This record gives sequence, C-alpha cells and structure tokens, in this order.
Amino acid sequence: MSSSGHQSVRLEGHEDQCAGRVEVWKDGNWGTVCDDRWDLREAKVVCAQLGCGTALRVTGQNGLFPPGSGPIHLDELNCTGNEQNLWFCPGVQENSDCGHKEDAGVVCSVSKTSFRVTTAAPPAGASSPEHLCIISLSIAVLALAILNLVLCCLFCHGHDAGGEASRAVGLKKMVICGQRSGNTDA
Repeated sequence: MSSSGHQSVRLEGHEDQCAGRVEVWKDGNWGTVCDDRWDLREAKVVCAQLGCGTALRVTGQNGLFPPGSGPIHLDELNCTGNEQNLWFCPGVQENSDCGHKEDAGVVCSVSKTSFRVTTAAPPAGASSPEHLCIISLSIAVLALAILNLVLCCLFCHGHDAGGEASRAVGLKKMVICGQRSGNTDA
C-alpha cells in the first residue's frame, strides 16, 4: 500500500500485494476504481506507485479479482502512464456511473503469482469477427472493381448509331472512362 493520506492506493482481492482489484483512499474510506477507459497506462501508474514494477495485465468487468464494496472513487481515468500517483490522472471523482462488477484490477511485473492469459480459440474452420470483416470488405472492393470494368466496357467500347443523342451519350461515356475526345463537333 502506498500512503500519502488522500493519495493512498492498494491492490485487494488476492494474496499477492502486486496483483488485485485497485482501491484508493478518499475521505476516510477505501473505494474502488471503475474499469471505464482502464488500460495499461493507468495500471502502469498503480504498479509504479506501489513499487511493483510495471503493469503486465489489466482486468475489469468479471475479471480475475472479486468485486469490491463501498464507494467507487474514480471513473473514466485518462492517465498518460507517467503520473506519480493515480489521483493525478484526469478523470471523474464524483458520481461514478459504475457498479462493483466493473472494478478495475491490475497484475504488476513483481507479482509472485502467475496469471495465465487465456483466450478462447475459435473452433476449427471458424473465423474471428475481424477476419470476417476483412473478407467482406475485400469482396465488396472486388465487386466494385468488376462493376466499374463492366460499365466502362459497355459505355466506352460499345458502338452507337448516329445522331445527336448518340453523340451526347458517346461523349458521356468517354468522360466516365477517362478518355479524351479530340473532336466533339457534330
């Protein structure tokens, strides 16, 4: 625990003092920090403030550590990662819209406990949402390129019968396909 009166911070919810739910001291009460915008920059400040090295992992809603109780003192933090104290980071210090299921947590490099990072792999043959998005965008770009080619071939290389309307359509076709007309006189 780092203590400087109003500026104390600690990690709770785990036996390791360098891993846990982030709690801060304010107005005579320990309270939690909301996980909104919580990332490695804020966690870096906490780990450094506690002398626990650097931040390895952040947790939030339904994370590694049990939810806290009491007030939620900080929300929407926006640290640079270079602050000496979590209280120096811009953020909401009153009227948090979070519940304790959203308590922020951190695992620092000096932690003596190994926290495995587990991510569920997609089933064989399944694609991630990002992969599906890239495939969809690629198909759309390809379809537009083919459509452009077809339209250009139809309008630019087709033969028109004579007449005033036909020349106007022909001129339009040349503009669409990027060709220049040397003579547009009737």
